[in-house]
Amino acid sequence: MGSASPIDSLVLGMAVDRFAVYSSLALIFGVGAFTTVLAPARVACEIARRLRPFVDVAVTVFLVGTLLWLPLEAGQINGAWDGAFQPDTLQTLLSATTSGTLWLERTAVCLLLVAVRFALPGRPGRQMVFLLSAGSLVSLVFVGHAAMGDGWLGDLHEANDAVHILAASGWIGCLIALVPCMDMLDDPDLRGQACATLIRFSTVGHVAVALVLLTGVVNTYLVLGRWPFHLASLYQVLLLGKVALAFGMVALALMNRYAVVPRLRARGAAAIADLRRLTIAELGLAAGVLALVSLFGLLDPL
Repeated sequence: MGSASPIDSLVLGMAVDRFAVYSSLALIFGVGAFTTVLAPARVACEIARRLRPFVDVAVTVFLVGTLLWLPLEAGQINGAWDGAFQPDTLQTLLSATTSGTLWLERTAVCLLLVAVRFALPGRPGRQMVFLLSAGSLVSLVFVGHAAMGDGWLGDLHEANDAVHILAASGWIGCLIALVPCMDMLDDPDLRGQACATLIRFSTVGHVAVALVLLTGVVNTYLVLGRWPFHLASLYQVLLLGKVALAFGMVALALMNRYAVVPRLRARGAAAIADLRRLTIAELGLAAGVLALVSLFGLLDPL
């Protein structure tokens, strides 16, 4: 690599691109899970309608971020921004490296997702996009630290990382769909189904949070072999920041579930407003988590 420091401009550019891909995929996958698995048909259709502009933007961001991924890797190899589109480097990456092959496969899935999103309307299209986004998320395992291991331990690391990515993305993306679902609590025609969806999300959310925490601990030990307390390592400092934000998300989720939701019947609109504010705050912390992951995933763990 030609980078002079762990956070030079090329690394930051790659981190921004990774953030764009991670966050857009989390939205696509989570909204897909909410509208194809958790919500009844009427609620799912209404949520899909309200969030359609956001999902369309996310699909576009995912496409652009995926296309830029390989040129940014080429720029890092050449040590300069003007090397990002150097034909020789791009050709070498595509023909002689695993990362180039993986990029071609991820790009093919990305293009298929885009085509399905804009060509196949309704529930079948949502189901296909949901499955393709799940595959795209799993493919990210092979461009991270989990791909550096060998043998059965490397396979375990990749499988654990795949569960971590899917659980975290589902949790974050479902929070986005939760906001319009909460708005339906004010609609007498949709209130019953919206309440049932919130209860279902709460149950599944407990499982997702538990998986995120468990697989996160396992990932830390597989990468570092210990807790990340070596503060001279930028990777470990950022990892600790991610852990702090993740526990903040858990605290907000617990407040929502056990302090606010039980008061919905008694406090009505006021409780719904509290639920919405805490959910939005949780999404803010989630954005911070994704930003940190996008950056420290490019750094030397030790």
